[in-house]
Amino acid sequence: MKLVKSLALLATFGALAACEATDKTHDRNMFDHKDLSQLKAGIWVDPEGCQHWIIDDGVEGYMDLRRTPDGKPVCSDEFPKNTASGPFKAGSWVPDTI
Repeated sequence: MKLVKSLALLATFGALAACEATDKTHDRNMFDHKDLSQLKAGIWVDPEGCQHWIIDDGVEGYMDLRRTPDGKPVCSDEFPKNTASGPFKAGSWVPDTI
């Protein structure tokens, strides 16, 4: 029983250690970490016509819903759906082989 309690306590501490606060404004890539503001974003239009900011730096990728100043999503039928445009693969020397 002590072994089970010890393992449960160890698992709890391990899970809590994984919950550290991380800075989401920096690229955590081990090869070329930098502030995300230095990367180039593009726009992806989802199947419903809503736009998303996208960044692909070769190893990691980032995406966030594009919003109006009042917080509403930017959606329209103006652009083709399921397409990406812009220099979203620029800003990193790490090649994207996929």
